[in-house]
Amino acid sequence: WERRAGQRMAAALHRAERVRKVERALSGVRAGQRVELDLPVDVPGHHGGSLAAPLPARFRASVLDFEGGGGGTKKKPSNPCAVFLVPQGREHEWLFSDREGQVELLAGCGVERLVVVSLLRGQAYGGMEDIQAELNGYVSRLAPSSLPDGFRIPYLTIKEGLGSRTEVGRTRSEMNGTIVVEDVDLEGEGGTSRRYRRMVFLDSSSLIQSEALIRDGAAGQQSEEEIIDHAYLSCRYHHAICAVAALAPRPEGGKERSRCLVVGLGGGGLSVFLSRQLPCDVTTVELDPSVEELARAHFGFREAEQLRSVVGCGLEAVRARADREGGALDLLVVDASGSASESISCPPASFLMDDFLASAAKALREGGIMAVNVVCRSENAFEGACRAISGHFSDVFFARLEDDVNKVVLAFKGGERAGAKAVEVARAAGEALRERQGTKAHRTDLLSCLERLERA
Repeated sequence: WERRAGQRMAAALHRAERVRKVERALSGVRAGQRVELDLPVDVPGHHGGSLAAPLPARFRASVLDFEGGGGGTKKKPSNPCAVFLVPQGREHEWLFSDREGQVELLAGCGVERLVVVSLLRGQAYGGMEDIQAELNGYVSRLAPSSLPDGFRIPYLTIKEGLGSRTEVGRTRSEMNGTIVVEDVDLEGEGGTSRRYRRMVFLDSSSLIQSEALIRDGAAGQQSEEEIIDHAYLSCRYHHAICAVAALAPRPEGGKERSRCLVVGLGGGGLSVFLSRQLPCDVTTVELDPSVEELARAHFGFREAEQLRSVVGCGLEAVRARADREGGALDLLVVDASGSASESISCPPASFLMDDFLASAAKALREGGIMAVNVVCRSENAFEGACRAISGHFSDVFFARLEDDVNKVVLAFKGGERAGAKAVEVARAAGEALRERQGTKAHRTDLLSCLERLERA
């Protein structure tokens, strides 16, 4: 009993100190200040007593102060404070999650202090008025002390509204921790609503690992395969991969499909698109069996004559291909998740090591292509990755995607692309795409990615 009491006391003191720090930080507007907190956990006056257990977190908030405050040179906004409610399912977007994005949002709202509030996964919420009523007591304690008497803090959000989120599946992976599958309703242009299915890694900063589009009017009694629109690619970097995949060699003078190996399954959307929309015979290797199970159960992934999936290590799969049948692969796609703590979070560092890259080059036939999804905010780290790949491939290009941390590195093993300029590769890929793609699904998106192709 004494040990538990001591633990409760220590936890209570830690909470109290945290709340005091928040209270001091937010007492006045400080130029460029950003404070992150959970509501009501970190709000002063909402603990009921020093030893009381904290109320469960209902919201996550970032409090930002105008950069020109406190004697800055920028013109002071006329409005002192506002709350911005982030639509459910969009809290991961740059504008709402990144410091620079939130600063841009603050400037757009034209206030001295902006409280950016996200609704937490797994919680039940009412409508806009219900959420506002629940937040009012917390927000009043986050407003500047200089707030004029009687000022009513306005609540803002995007014109399409707050959206909705429904959990449809959950599992515990030994490799990736808790994984949730959820359906998210988002409003698009013209007021039309679209529903997306997502696979989210909760233990990796709620990383959205995969996303698929649910067909309009999909009935509840339909199978998962019928519900999911497999002609839709949710990720922009998938557009670049698929656009250049049209250039992959085809055995027997083009009579057979390109032999493709994809490292990383996710929900299976990329592999299905390659096998159905392009002349590719696809084998996918997924390290986490829980991910493959979720892809089959909730994302409509089904094996077919030109599509199969195996659970295993992608590194070992590529090495085995190189040793067993070197030069038989036409297209290698590396779309594997790494660690968010690294300068390059995708792919894992082992996929950029010389021994793997040598195996990758050996596994590909002359003219074969390796496409690598690289997630990196450091230009120096990205340039280092390109140099490593260039040591094993004759020609290396990359597609820089606008407003996206993903870059797709495209490495060619000799062939007719040797020495080609980026514009020549883009033109050839566009022509091959028009000739080989089964339908026009994402045709405009795929072609637009080629316009941003650069030589590494």
